[in-house]
Amino acid sequence: MTPAEGIEVGNTYSISITCQYKSYNLLDFKLQQNGNTVVHILYSPMKKGYKRLKTSDGFDCDLPVDIIGNVTCWKYNPTCKDVAAYSCKTFYKTSKRKVFKAVTEISHL
Repeated sequence: MTPAEGIEVGNTYSISITCQYKSYNLLDFKLQQNGNTVVHILYSPMKKGYKRLKTSDGFDCDLPVDIIGNVTCWKYNPTCKDVAAYSCKTFYKTSKRKVFKAVTEISHL
């Protein structure tokens, strides 16, 4: 997850989340924010490739290309709503949730 230090609303240009996978049968992939799917990718046997079924709230991901690899997801201009827990989900597994924290600066006490 980048930026590793967290999201500074108004100053963070983009966030990215990379999910590693190893699957001979990766039919379904979801990026979830606080348990809600923001990107859904599905393998289409008719097209013999992957297609995006859902992209929401400004999130997008690249498509899987092999049986072992990474899916990188991103969002430009994150907001307070994006300070959240994220996980990657397939039919078979769900990754451990990781949290983007808010970065704040206290200029006056």
